Amino acid sequence: MALFSIIVPVYNVEAWLGRCLDSILSDRCGDMELILVDDGSTDDSGRICNQYAASHANISVIHKENGGLSSARNAGLEQASGEWVSFIDSDDWVDKDSYHSVAMLLAQLGDQKPDLLKFGYKKVAGGETKALAPCVPEGIYDRDGIVRELLPVAFGSKRISDSTLHTFVLSSCAHIYRREFLQETQKRFTSEREVGSEDFLYLYSLYVQASCVYVSHAVWYNYDTREGSLTRRYRKDLVAQYQCLGALTHQELSEAGLDVLLAEDFNVFYVGLMYICIMNECVPSDGRLSQIRRVRRILKDDSLRKCLHGTRFSDPKSRLLAGFMRARMALPLCMIQWRGAEKPS
Repeated sequence: MALFSIIVPVYNVEAWLGRCLDSILSDRCGDMELILVDDGSTDDSGRICNQYAASHANISVIHKENGGLSSARNAGLEQASGEWVSFIDSDDWVDKDSYHSVAMLLAQLGDQKPDLLKFGYKKVAGGETKALAPCVPEGIYDRDGIVRELLPVAFGSKRISDSTLHTFVLSSCAHIYRREFLQETQKRFTSEREVGSEDFLYLYSLYVQASCVYVSHAVWYNYDTREGSLTRRYRKDLVAQYQCLGALTHQELSEAGLDVLLAEDFNVFYVGLMYICIMNECVPSDGRLSQIRRVRRILKDDSLRKCLHGTRFSDPKSRLLAGFMRARMALPLCMIQWRGAEKPS
């Protein structure tokens, strides 16, 4: 059994796939298997996968019909046999000897085998790199620490205006998973087409069941936000997707008996989701009156009204935004987005 099973979903990334795979294969840790999941690519990505598999005995390839990122990751999980599981997106890459460093960390932990290892990551955009380490102290978190320290901060620390991107991001690629724990939970990724953020739901569902998490400030994963990889584009189904994400996340809390303890943290999280939807509705170029009408519909959301009621927010900007949302004031919420869009980059 390999130490690491590294799952790489692949879809139309012929220009970047080699960079990704070479960064993994150059690692001093050879105790790994790579599972490449070609998710119905229409470019040369599938052939590149086959070429790498022909040259490396530890690479296997799954060719499947296109089903999306979650579907590809789930297919890789079904085949994984290593002690630990890692996900790498095929247009990203890892630093030199990243897995060697993780292997040394695991050796230092000895008999302590966390269910999850949490790391930071680097955001690469326009030639600039920004390192984002977890905002909590390094070390082992037991069940009580997970519930009282990690789960609340993963919900955003009672802030609307700043996303968890800057605090404790729940990214599948910024974690390494004990495979036996994944087998015990039987959790799988829900389609991003259904919930908008497949990573958050998957990771949160694991955190609410975890007994032990190790948090490291090491930053070795490079997240490429190239044009076309992540842009501020309009997502027409985002409101329905985030309503579903909120409902399923609350269901996970309820099933774990944490819905009362973390009620206010969840409320702020859901308000934040709806605020992202408001931001999204101010992207299209169909006129500001149309944008205001769509934002008004969001402000009528029953779950949003419930979450806003009596919930406290930790910073002045979040309190201001919540005030506008409670009063169903669509215009000032839109104006904030319009002014932001007009600022020179």
